[in-house]
Amino acid sequence: MPHAHWFCTTLLLPVALLSTVVQAQPTISGKWVFHSSVGGKTPVTVRCSLQQTGSKLSGNCTPEMANPQPSELTGEISGGAARWGYDVVFNDKPGRVDFVATTLTATSLAGTLSLSGTVAPFTAEKE
Repeated sequence: MPHAHWFCTTLLLPVALLSTVVQAQPTISGKWVFHSSVGGKTPVTVRCSLQQTGSKLSGNCTPEMANPQPSELTGEISGGAARWGYDVVFNDKPGRVDFVATTLTATSLAGTLSLSGTVAPFTAEKE
């Protein structure tokens, strides 16, 4: 049955090759500048230093404003998206900032930013 061996090898080789292909996800570790607009009116710029270890994200983010304070972030990257966030105090009121990046490349990110429930699109570039 030489034909059966050839047939099985021909069919199984592509399957074996496909099973070894791993969808490479770019690392997003590094310094980033995020641009957004709250309510479509107020421009927001945030600088984040992201550290990716496996699927976990850590680091800090600092808004561009008077007397900025960095906030420690936590998050994860999986399924082609990165999610991270942190708690803030703005104008003496506690708040929450959450990012969801659905476009990930080695030099740019895009997705949505939630500022205490107000959602806006963002873009970011690596510094």
